[in-house]
Amino acid sequence: MGDELARLLLGPGPSGYGTAQVMGAICTAWDATTYANAVSDGANRWTNLPVLAPTLMTTGRVALLNTPGLPIILGPLYVYTP
Repeated sequence: MGDELARLLLGPGPSGYGTAQVMGAICTAWDATTYANAVSDGANRWTNLPVLAPTLMTTGRVALLNTPGLPIILGPLYVYTP
């Protein structure tokens, strides 16, 4: 099961494994009118990434889809807090 999950979450590499297809990051700036954004994962900082669902966007935690060019913002990540 571990290998199946790894192949689902990791892209192709020399031995079948590579970098994560989906990763978390922080959206530090968001303009709901122009969709301008700033996103950081700690090591990298991007501006004006494409957004899958802009009506749901806000600043805070987001999920990014790694693509050959630039990441795509899949949307915000909501964490349950009791």
